[in-house]
Amino acid sequence: YTGQGVVVAVIDTGVDWDHSDLVSQIWVNAGEIAGNGIDDDRNGYIDDTRGWDFVSNDNNPDDVEGHGTHVAGSVAASNNGAGATGVAPGARIMPVRVLGNDGSGSSSAVAAGIRYAAANGARIINLSLGGSLSSSIQSAIQYAQSLNVLVVAAAGNESAAVPSYPARHSATFTNTISVGAYNSSYALASFSNDVGASGAVQVDAPGVSIYSTVPNGSYATYSGTSMAAPHVAGLAALALSANSNLTASQLRT
Repeated sequence: YTGQGVVVAVIDTGVDWDHSDLVSQIWVNAGEIAGNGIDDDRNGYIDDTRGWDFVSNDNNPDDVEGHGTHVAGSVAASNNGAGATGVAPGARIMPVRVLGNDGSGSSSAVAAGIRYAAANGARIINLSLGGSLSSSIQSAIQYAQSLNVLVVAAAGNESAAVPSYPARHSATFTNTISVGAYNSSYALASFSNDVGASGAVQVDAPGVSIYSTVPNGSYATYSGTSMAAPHVAGLAALALSANSNLTASQLRT
């Protein structure tokens, strides 16, 4: 199983969709006719052939910053004998840009991105982002749960006893899982947030010195719970490609 047939939305700074290790992995919206200026599938977004940019509000969710491309590579970089290989190289990446070139964004953009991904066929959403409690993001995750979409969220890098939001929603939503980071010695990374008394449901995954894709056909090594989350999203894609009938709750379990 390689993640075949599974769409993973990377809700982030965008994705360098023409990177040689990602170009064949990018989700294509079959309901849209590219470049005709018409919302063919009537989903409210014109010519969204490969996702949407909620920062610039256009159909080009390309990545300049690099973070989202790195995340996407850990999920599904092609198994082509070059560069990096993702955990689920048979999966497809839906690029959803909600963070600007400085890596920050609004809760309304993140919420809109979650709703877009859930409504347009993503079975898994990767949220390598965090902040304070947002009712709009909370509502969007609840919407994703209603559509049986798994939300994989980075726990955060504050060395805190509890995860940041939205990862902490894993305490109340059965479709959400928090992901901390461990190093090559299988020890929790010094920067990684833990669970504490939050009630969060968290797993830890590789998140220190992770090699993956970055824009302009390049590769780089990053660390963070942002790098750990896509390992779990990729693993979930492998499980779904083995059994597409799994619910989001079963998948988390």
